[in-house]
Amino acid sequence: MILFLKFFIGLIIHQLTNFLCNKKNYLLDNPNFSIHKELTKNKNLPLTGGITFLILFLIFVDGFIELKIFGSLIFFIGLFSDLNFINSPKLRFFAQIIITLLFVSFFQNNVFFTDINIIDKFLENYYFSIFFTAFCLLILINGTNFIDGLNGLVITYYIIVLSILTLASNLFNLYIDLDLVVNLVLILLILLIFNVTNKNFIGDSGSYLISFIIGSFLISFYNQNQNVSSLFIVLLLWYPAFEIFFSIIRKLIKKKNPFLPDRSHLHQKIFLKILNKNEKEFKSNLFTSFLINFYNIIIFLISLNFINNSNLISLVLTINISIYLIFFYKT
Repeated sequence: MILFLKFFIGLIIHQLTNFLCNKKNYLLDNPNFSIHKELTKNKNLPLTGGITFLILFLIFVDGFIELKIFGSLIFFIGLFSDLNFINSPKLRFFAQIIITLLFVSFFQNNVFFTDINIIDKFLENYYFSIFFTAFCLLILINGTNFIDGLNGLVITYYIIVLSILTLASNLFNLYIDLDLVVNLVLILLILLIFNVTNKNFIGDSGSYLISFIIGSFLISFYNQNQNVSSLFIVLLLWYPAFEIFFSIIRKLIKKKNPFLPDRSHLHQKIFLKILNKNEKEFKSNLFTSFLINFYNIIIFLISLNFINNSNLISLVLTINISIYLIFFYKT
């Protein structure tokens, strides 16, 4: 009953934010480099996913004051980007660095152990662990923003990640804050309903905030369950993480600014390939998101069988990267 009430409240809040943005002609999407142009004939959908997520997270989730404060700060960086108040990617990245470093320092939710000897030696130094943890969050935040180009892709991906963690906790008797997970999944489901039906986008504010919150949660999950391989956590986040690494390398090789957006990401290439065959934009979008997320579901479920085996998981990661590169260059 409580979940149903929260769901109903979430729908109302979402509709109100959409209504206000449309009425005031404010915070509407008009992308230059985004694939959104092909997704819908309406080029001015509201970027209200991040606002809705933040409001519902503040209302539904008890406690987590530090996460709420610093999550709000990360959200505002994305919001100022959506509003074109901060057009410089370098300035946004610098602001992210400051906030994530402060968050890790105050929240003391550092990564101290990875089961990778060379990294663990450095992590013995407290200050290195702060910078390493902040670096991991920055990779996830910006990688998530890179893969946010298709309706449902980011939101569904993180619903899958949270669901896999819940399943793992049940199978292997791991500690997990189930109340937080349920609320996060509920909020994401509300966003997903409107996102996959072309009612809104999550924008930079949404991709930054969602990845920051869930990334912080995964660090806590790992610290409380160190019998789980650190590479299993890496595997759950491999797609956005590898997307940003590969994109930066790809742009540097072509002597392009790695901070500037382009339209050569894997999801965009697959989408355009499918679109050329059936010429139905909306269905091509959803089908591409489904394919990518379905692949990840299979990989995550298989990896549950060796959740504490770093060697086997590293093999899965290698296979994932190889498949990514094959599809990228063949598409």
